[in-house]
Amino acid sequence: MNINAQTTEATEDADLLGDRLRLRGQLALLGWPSLQAWAVHHRFDPTAVHHALRTWARPRKDGRRPHGKASSAIISSLRETLADGRRFKVN
Repeated sequence: MNINAQTTEATEDADLLGDRLRLRGQLALLGWPSLQAWAVHHRFDPTAVHHALRTWARPRKDGRRPHGKASSAIISSLRETLADGRRFKVN
């Protein structure tokens, strides 16, 4: 399997996430105070989340998908949060 092969799923992921600014805006509309708050709530290292977004959340013209365990988990969790409209709940 070629992880760098262009797929329609990769372009759909990029369309859903968009760039970092759009992603932060979508999280803010769901009530998340910051990307760091989202990362901590989902038990991800905030630095790893920022790195994954710099690498994978922008619209990629080459169609590549995240292929590391951490990056894949972060992008997948972000995609689920946005698709399900999970709101931030203060404990």
